[in-house]
Amino acid sequence: KVTFDETKQNAEQLAEVITDMGYPSSLKEVEAEAASSTLSFDNIKVFGALFLVIPMFGGDVPIPVQALLATIIQFGAGYSFYAGAYKSLKSKTVNMDVLVAMGTSAAYFYSLATLIFSFSPHFYFETSGVLIALILLGRYFEKKSKKNAQSGMKALLKMEAKTAKIKKCSSVEE
Repeated sequence: KVTFDETKQNAEQLAEVITDMGYPSSLKEVEAEAASSTLSFDNIKVFGALFLVIPMFGGDVPIPVQALLATIIQFGAGYSFYAGAYKSLKSKTVNMDVLVAMGTSAAYFYSLATLIFSFSPHFYFETSGVLIALILLGRYFEKKSKKNAQSGMKALLKMEAKTAKIKKCSSVEE
């Protein structure tokens, strides 16, 4: 339950508090303007991560190169997971960002320690990269389908009737 006193706070402040708690929020006017730029930045993250993760599956890529590619994916494309996890933990809640950050970090840092200290022949750089890339791809598809659904709803609302006729007994009223 949210209690909001308009005399003490405005809508922007409320949206900022909710975002700081780990739940992205914005005002509808702001969201509509920024949607196109956000979608294009998300496209770069998604397809950049996919582009970088594909070479890791060739088998011929040296482990140090995999480490470099995984580092770019982990802290470049995956930055949003760390930021979301920080905000979530700061507000003493746990969300999907915390789980993704923990899981991919475990695979990445285990592989990095293995690379540095040579205590195992197994590396999981591609695992952390693939997880981040596929989760970002899922978010991309989700945003795209929401955008399509919203445009469909707007089209339906434009088609609504402006007037209606009511038939009562033998008379018709508008």
